Amino acid sequence: MDVPAVAGCKFAIAAGVALLLPVAVGAADYITAAECKNCHPSEYATQSRSAHALALSPTIKHRLLGELPVSKAWNRTPDFSCSFEVTPKGLRAQIDGQNQHQEAGLEWAFGAGSQGITFVGKRPGEAYLEFSLSFYTRSKVFGVTPGHERIQPVSAVQALGIPFAIYSGGGEMLECFRCHSTGEVSVAPDDSIEPGELGVRCEDCHGPGSEHRDAAMRGAGAKIRSSIESPGRLSAAELNRFCGGCHRFMAPNRTQIDLTFAWNVRHQPPYLERSACFRKSAGRLSCLTCHSPHESARRNDPAFYNRKCTGCHTSSSQDAPSCKVSQGDCIDCHMPRVRPSEYMQFRSHWIGIYSPQADSPSLRFTPPRS
Repeated sequence: MDVPAVAGCKFAIAAGVALLLPVAVGAADYITAAECKNCHPSEYATQSRSAHALALSPTIKHRLLGELPVSKAWNRTPDFSCSFEVTPKGLRAQIDGQNQHQEAGLEWAFGAGSQGITFVGKRPGEAYLEFSLSFYTRSKVFGVTPGHERIQPVSAVQALGIPFAIYSGGGEMLECFRCHSTGEVSVAPDDSIEPGELGVRCEDCHGPGSEHRDAAMRGAGAKIRSSIESPGRLSAAELNRFCGGCHRFMAPNRTQIDLTFAWNVRHQPPYLERSACFRKSAGRLSCLTCHSPHESARRNDPAFYNRKCTGCHTSSSQDAPSCKVSQGDCIDCHMPRVRPSEYMQFRSHWIGIYSPQADSPSLRFTPPRS
């Protein structure tokens, strides 16, 4: 996203909802999920427990802060090591090696911790730092942050991570905050980024809610429904692009992503749209077919997703015939796990017929045969 290259100015970028839904951001104000709770307590309670809702947090308030193994040193490379301390502002990282020393405050934690947490901190001037080590939940270790594998630092400064100028042409850091928060992301006069509401909450998908709230309070009938947006009304292709606004339908610079790079498999929409199941379903298969918008993905319940497959692929179906091999383990064959590192794995949403997959970390992804 292009942003003004003007130091010290204050501006805002709209939440992902503005990418597709027809609601005009200026027509209503954001009211936060706490107000949505008044009329939608069940949805609020469920969504508050989801990974979406916990996608962004001040590091000092992250639910897994107490589990971070900060009492030991971690290697960035054989030449540089990192140590941590918990401070009132979050984490403070120290990089040492080759007679060099660098420190960085890490005030922001990106990710609920379902798989990992990446840390970000403000640097002097108009820049933020994406720290070079992330915490990986399953292994309970600090390891190289996704995208940093190819960087072999030759100085302690480089070993800290990747700096992003706030007003860069690509606006990458602002995109990070936008996709992990709700409402407008602004930049204060001191060049600190200020998200509107932490996490991906109600209005990130439904649009600013003040008009909807006011219509409900007035008992305004049809106006209640028309004053709020629902992604469920979108077509499958529109919904795929809507979710892809944050789940990376395209790369940040708006170019097509490299679909053979294993780390990109975590961005599901561009892979799903290439699936025969998606293309031939006449709009019946969408993100919402398998995923509840208010819940986290059911990573530990493969049977749930296998039932989604067999719900369409039946012996009586001409459009989606049943599998000739098995009816019990659809996703492990047709949506295999891809491991771009030893710490993380993602299911390919390019549904198809795969050659046997090697279960070892690799930066390359081999698409299905069909």
